Amino acid sequence: MQTKVVIFVLTYNRVNYLKSALESILNQTYSDFILNVLDNCSNDGTEEYVKSIEDKRVNYIRHEHNLGGIGNISYAFKNCAGDYFAVFHDDDILHDNLLKEEVAYLENHEDCMAVSVSYTHLRAHETCADL
Repeated sequence: MQTKVVIFVLTYNRVNYLKSALESILNQTYSDFILNVLDNCSNDGTEEYVKSIEDKRVNYIRHEHNLGGIGNISYAFKNCAGDYFAVFHDDDILHDNLLKEEVAYLENHEDCMAVSVSYTHLRAHETCADL
């Protein structure tokens, strides 16, 4: 599947966080992406959860052995094949328009090679809707 954006989500034994992260990505207003979950040999139900997602954009990649955090990031960088790519972690929750705004910025600024965004730290009782 050819796509504009390739997304990698790095994970290891944090399926409870991963669920919210993937939901926030799959609910983006921008939808022309492939989502690759890079599992660093989790044993907490991560594989079963990701494989249960019924969305053709989602791919599950389990490494043969744990590559460590830097190794998992390196894998993502070596395997990106789209006009743009993004790397997120299993505890990242994206605002609904993040991909749309980032792609628009890159499309309108050909001299720009990368974008980065600030984060919002949520307290235990807050949700993104509270912001």
